[in-house]
Amino acid sequence: MSKGNNEEYEKNIRVIKWFEENKVKIIIILFLIGFVILLLVGISMPIIIHNAYSFGKVHPIIIMDFDEKDILTYWGSFLGFLGTLVFGALTAYLSFNANSTNKRLLLLEKNRDIYNTQPFVNIIGWRLCDGYAVTDLFLDLRLNNEEENRDYTIYIEIKNTSNVHLVANFTGIELYNNDKRDESKYIIDYGYWTDNPNIYIDVGDCKTIGLKCSSELIDSISRNNNVKINFILENNFGIKFKLIVQSKFLINKEPMSLSIYNLKYNIEYWNED
Repeated sequence: MSKGNNEEYEKNIRVIKWFEENKVKIIIILFLIGFVILLLVGISMPIIIHNAYSFGKVHPIIIMDFDEKDILTYWGSFLGFLGTLVFGALTAYLSFNANSTNKRLLLLEKNRDIYNTQPFVNIIGWRLCDGYAVTDLFLDLRLNNEEENRDYTIYIEIKNTSNVHLVANFTGIELYNNDKRDESKYIIDYGYWTDNPNIYIDVGDCKTIGLKCSSELIDSISRNNNVKINFILENNFGIKFKLIVQSKFLINKEPMSLSIYNLKYNIEYWNED
């Protein structure tokens, strides 16, 4: 697409966007213009009719006459038409407002349902060490066929900040470099650490996940630094959600330290099928 076509396209988009943002004002202005025109026509029409009748009295080609009854009939019909028009416009306006109110109420109801039923966890703590500690869930984090000893442990503390009891399933991490996924995606191998990779978390409670990592994985995280942490969350109604936490890891082996920052959460319904 040429530069001229791009400018024309952007101009059209701006015009369409302006019309969408100001459509209510445009409708009101058009209605007022039409109403004023109609009012002017209604006022000028008796003058035209009067002159036509007067012309008929002078020139027999147009023979016309009218009296007070005709004037009252005309104005009664005209004012009745104006009243019907105004009443119709008012009804349409009230109907539009009622529909907008209904949409807002439905949205509030939907948000309330989400607030009361959607599970959610926040990552509130993290650390790196070279030993073992008691955790609520302990998992191996490894490359597909990696056999290297996992000498490091990443501890991630999560908190149930929703209004429902939930079951959290940590499903792995993905490493990114410049927003492109590293093909050497690390997966979870539950191995002998646990038979149940799920954690039950009550409302307001915190749990800790321990991830055994190899030196190679730690180096990969240091290089890529952009990490997606994946969870499957299930509420007490059996509805599942997929939570993806985009983050940046700052990790060092000497001295041993871990920082997680720029956390961005994205949650959506999840269907196993």
